[in-house]
Amino acid sequence: MKLSKQTLIALGITTVGLTGYAETEIPQGETVKTETVRDITLTRAQLDKVLTEIAKKPAAKTTTYNAMCYMMSDLPERMEYLCPVCSSKTLYEKKNVSLASHGEYNSYLIDHIKKLGVDASLDATDLCSQCRKNKTTTKADFYIEVRMGDRLTRTLLKPDDLTKIIAFLEKKDTWETSKKLFETTVKPLKPELPRIRQILGLDTPEEKQNTKRTLF
Repeated sequence: MKLSKQTLIALGITTVGLTGYAETEIPQGETVKTETVRDITLTRAQLDKVLTEIAKKPAAKTTTYNAMCYMMSDLPERMEYLCPVCSSKTLYEKKNVSLASHGEYNSYLIDHIKKLGVDASLDATDLCSQCRKNKTTTKADFYIEVRMGDRLTRTLLKPDDLTKIIAFLEKKDTWETSKKLFETTVKPLKPELPRIRQILGLDTPEEKQNTKRTLF
């Protein structure tokens, strides 16, 4: 399942409806020990430094501007999802093809996050008909897993989470969202710092206390 660059951009500026899916109950921000330690580009100290720098700046103003002077690429009529876990193929057609496309777009953003120095991965196994056989609900959720030293933090993704993480890693003080066609809104990143800390696995009890003293 591979999308064109134009389609990926289109997915990034449109709201994807997850038709026919109900919510699952899986803990967010769960942190566990991993069996092996992986080397990553950015250390906790480096990430905390960026957090502190952004927190010290005045919050940027929210602005909206017209954007996208190109034609959006239509989604395909059908898409086939190849599960990286069990290698099963799941076919998505018509209204549910946007769900598979959203999973592909999340993978695209995760790859960018990895290039920026964070050992992150996407859990999109809810897209696999075989992996979700024993689930009692029908909603497809996406999770981000971040490895920091010997810790693994797994978090249920919310809209725009990955966009905020990318803006943070690029040391920006704003992030962009496009909920309306031809319109982009630039929002301050500072209010999103607690969520960013949670996703990156920096929310241990000791670090929460340190955050209160140094960031806010």
